[in-house]
Amino acid sequence: MKSKFLPVVFFLSGSMLFACSPTSQPTLPTKTPAPIITIQPVSTHTPRPSPTSVTEYFGNIGGESVNIRGGPGTNYDVVTSLAKGTELRIIGRDEDCTWLVVDLQDGGTGWIRADLIVFSFSCDLVDIHAIPPTPTAKPYIQPTSAGCDGETVQVSILNNTGGAVSLTLRGPCSYTFYLPTGNSSITVLPGSYSYTAYGCGGATSTGTRSMDGSVEWTWFCE
Repeated sequence: MKSKFLPVVFFLSGSMLFACSPTSQPTLPTKTPAPIITIQPVSTHTPRPSPTSVTEYFGNIGGESVNIRGGPGTNYDVVTSLAKGTELRIIGRDEDCTWLVVDLQDGGTGWIRADLIVFSFSCDLVDIHAIPPTPTAKPYIQPTSAGCDGETVQVSILNNTGGAVSLTLRGPCSYTFYLPTGNSSITVLPGSYSYTAYGCGGATSTGTRSMDGSVEWTWFCE
């Protein structure tokens, strides 16, 4: 009986040793996750600046028929004439707001006396406009009508209108004169004449006048 007991005990012991000594597994290193990189899109579009609002100014012709000139004064040529009530866009002025620059229908510009246009804003809001060069004074136009021969007289002129005056005479002879500002004189046949004068920013004056060498004719704006 002894000889058979030992193998059994040995087998059990071996089984116990096997059960208590499991096979060890190697430990693997933990992999560190790669960082996540977020890429933000970059805009290459340059935003456009907001448009600047521009205030426009308008007025209406107040007189029956008003001359628009090439500059701020009656010594500038008349560009056109406009009827009462005509609406105009005002784009400029002179320094003291006595003349305004307006857009015309033909695409050009012209000057109008400020008191001949009706508007409801302060003139100071309009930009000052460059003033065109003063035109060269036009020479007197000599008479061309028949029967103008004879002894003439010289008539003194004082033009206090601040600009040139266009004067047409009809009488013993026909004449047209352009009178500069200040003192000047005209030479005519003596006698009675009907006259038409243009000046003072588009005003017209008519009447009759006797011409002789003792007359001094004074012009002014009312």
